[in-house]
Amino acid sequence: MEDKERRDEQFVSAIRQNRAGMFRVARMMLRNDSDAEEAVAEATMKAYAHIGSLRSWDAVRPWLMRITVNASHKVLRTRKRETPSDEQSVFDR
Repeated sequence: MEDKERRDEQFVSAIRQNRAGMFRVARMMLRNDSDAEEAVAEATMKAYAHIGSLRSWDAVRPWLMRITVNASHKVLRTRKRETPSDEQSVFDR
């Protein structure tokens, strides 16, 4: 159990150190604070779920940023599907 606790402490520390950078990356891609917060939250959950795939704690920052970029792309895809069409123009035709 010690290894898991130590790993969890390292993870929390890494998130604290990189959360602002993760938000900046997501905000730059999404241009919306609430979507960026959603992407960072998703990235944090994904990172914790896949912490075993992290090869080295020295590479935690780029690893977190890549997960954040992927989470941001997911938000963009979701946003694109949810974008309402201009219903008025459909009825005008």
